[in-house]
Amino acid sequence: MNAVKAPAWKWEWNLNTLVILIGFVGGLMTWGATWNELENRSAANAQGIERLDKRLTAVEASMRVLDTQELRLKAVEKQSSDASSRCARSRRRSTRSVRISAL
Repeated sequence: MNAVKAPAWKWEWNLNTLVILIGFVGGLMTWGATWNELENRSAANAQGIERLDKRLTAVEASMRVLDTQELRLKAVEKQSSDASSRCARSRRRSTRSVRISAL
């Protein structure tokens, strides 16, 4: 029986080799561009989050100031309401005493 020899290995440049190498290099370049875009967007999002955090802190401080002012206004309104109620009661008493003395 005739033994078939294994073919000797040799490097060849053909269309298949070029397509595979170009595809591999293109895939690496695409992966690098995607990674770069991901990093850029991540950095932009981190800056946006930091900016929103500062704005939220400022809004919370403003809300505390407004709450303090609101409490002060409520206290003043209650005092004026109590004072006007007392004044109205004292007027009613004085008009009653005038009516009773007139009888």
